[in-house]
Amino acid sequence: MSAPTITQDQIIQALKVSLPNAYNIPLYGEFPSDSDVVRFGIYTSEVFTVNRIPNQLGVTTGGSVYNAIDQFQIVYISFQDDSNIQSVNGIISNLVTHVVPGTSIPLFDGYFERDHSTVMYYGVNSEKFTWTFNLTRLEFQ
Repeated sequence: MSAPTITQDQIIQALKVSLPNAYNIPLYGEFPSDSDVVRFGIYTSEVFTVNRIPNQLGVTTGGSVYNAIDQFQIVYISFQDDSNIQSVNGIISNLVTHVVPGTSIPLFDGYFERDHSTVMYYGVNSEKFTWTFNLTRLEFQ
């Protein structure tokens, strides 16, 4: 079984170059607590392979070919009525089509299917947005 082709550090770097400095949003390579007070900012989880399904090509040819699904989450903890939320939402959602700066290589190169879902939670004084990205790649054994 091979590892995901994207790393947490690469995702954080893509966010650093995509977010305007004027927004002053801290980026964290850790995940926020569900039970404690958390800081304003963007949190990125590690990338894990969450599923492996036999690929039809492998079934018909007798080979060991799988669709491997890698998953990670990004959480944005913000204050209510954040004037930057629409822009931040667009930047994070567009990671699926992001190209590494200075190249023509997509950030998620090697993945043939990329999708994400977003969950929004409005608290008393804050807003929490969680994006779950699912990336599908071919895996050969």
